Amino acid sequence: MTNQEAIDIIKTAIAQIEWDYPMDYAAAFDKAITALKAQEPMVPVYDQLLTQEIPRCGKCGYRLVKGNDKYCCRCGQAVKWE
Repeated sequence: MTNQEAIDIIKTAIAQIEWDYPMDYAAAFDKAITALKAQEPMVPVYDQLLTQEIPRCGKCGYRLVKGNDKYCCRCGQAVKWE
């Protein structure tokens, strides 16, 4: 099962449980969807600073160390180095 398939199943479950259970379940499912999306690697965004390109997280913009960071230490987003 891919992350996207899991997200689709969770979204279906949210629609089904909203009528019968407290909103805590829906909030937990939303958090699970966020965590699954963060596992999908994202290519960093590069800022030009004088003569250097600075890699930044594509999700939150936090500065990354090229080649060393596999995940953003601020938001947990997986990083895909090209």
